[in-house]
Amino acid sequence: MKRGTLLMALCLLTSALAGTGTTSTLTGITLAPGATRLSAPATTGLHGYLTLLARDQKSRCTAHEVFDWNEETRAAMIGNALKTGLTSKKLTYKETDVDEDDTAVVREFLLTGTGVRFVGLWITDTGGSILAWCTLKSY
Repeated sequence: MKRGTLLMALCLLTSALAGTGTTSTLTGITLAPGATRLSAPATTGLHGYLTLLARDQKSRCTAHEVFDWNEETRAAMIGNALKTGLTSKKLTYKETDVDEDDTAVVREFLLTGTGVRFVGLWITDTGGSILAWCTLKSY
């Protein structure tokens, strides 16, 4: 899964800020403080990657969302907020792949709830974290 590490580097180098916000409009999850919502063109590569993850689920993305945190120390905080948010929204998290090296961790995941599914990607390295997900077409 080296494609994830390459993608992470691309995203961290090209991030363009679209505004700050700590609540996901797609999932309704309240994210860890410091989240910045990213928009095109910085997210184009991530949208393409999420499209591949959606195909793995025999579906397609209908809406995307990407957040960025610029501080390495936020990884644990982001994970804790995600866990709390998933529980409150009754979404089940299933990790589908993990790629880890000396400087980065890339996690691919599937979220499922009543009548809703998301695929996602969480990238953490020494420069920060990126969380991206998309809503999957209804099944």
